[in-house]
Amino acid sequence: MHPILFYLGELPVYTYGFVMMVVLILLYWLAARNPEKGELDAHDLSYLSLLVVVAIWFGDSFWRGIGGLLAFVPGLETVLRQAPLLPQVEVSPRLGGLQQTSTLAVGAFLGVWLPLYCRWRRLRLLPVLDFFLPYALLGYGLQRLFGCFAAGCCHGTPTDLPWAVRFPETFGIGPEAGVAVHPSQLYMGFLALLAFSILAICERCQARVGMRSGGALTGLFGPYFLVSFVRGDLNRVPVVLLGLSPLQLASLGLFLTGVLLMIAAAGGLNYSTSAPAPGPGHPTPGKRS
Repeated sequence: MHPILFYLGELPVYTYGFVMMVVLILLYWLAARNPEKGELDAHDLSYLSLLVVVAIWFGDSFWRGIGGLLAFVPGLETVLRQAPLLPQVEVSPRLGGLQQTSTLAVGAFLGVWLPLYCRWRRLRLLPVLDFFLPYALLGYGLQRLFGCFAAGCCHGTPTDLPWAVRFPETFGIGPEAGVAVHPSQLYMGFLALLAFSILAICERCQARVGMRSGGALTGLFGPYFLVSFVRGDLNRVPVVLLGLSPLQLASLGLFLTGVLLMIAAAGGLNYSTSAPAPGPGHPTPGKRS
């Protein structure tokens, strides 16, 4: 466990944030080198990549802002912990700010602005998702393996299994020091990378419109739903339906959405027969400079 990667003078550089920066740069490099961008041009790739960065910043800042309010508003922390639609709040005095998932805020941000961008550029949303979601799956896997595991966040519940891990120091966001827990970060990371590998080598997934999006949603949220039952940092989140928390219900819904999308894509359009719709700034086919 190495939550602090190194120091720049007296300034600590945290492994989680450093890994996220490296992963985002890697994903952009891979996406830029991918020749099968479909309707996307270099400007779209840059704009949408910036949108992802802004969404991550928005999600992190949103929850850190709530975490900051806890120190000034008496009773607010108790209210948030009882709110059924909010994830569990954990504040670490050593790492600063909120130390819990910002997935909901990131997803809400992208869920609003990505369709608006596609509408403005007259891009079809599903092919855009087909291009980007597999990279999101890859990035998620790498971040869980190297960022979350190093920080000790997203940890598992106590267990006596032979592959249990013990964190020597948790900085207020992990399990109790020395307690054997499920390596839930590794579960999610390896399963996400496995799903990404299947999407990368499956020719049928490459050919059908919507298949990669469905596969990415299935490969991301199916394992997330299963691993959430051994997530120790989520054990205090209130259940709202069928013994499931809001995050579990959301991940189950997105998993089923991915399955239905793959079923629909199996009998749908093939990329070789699906013509793009040019939008503002998009020249017609054959006239691209």
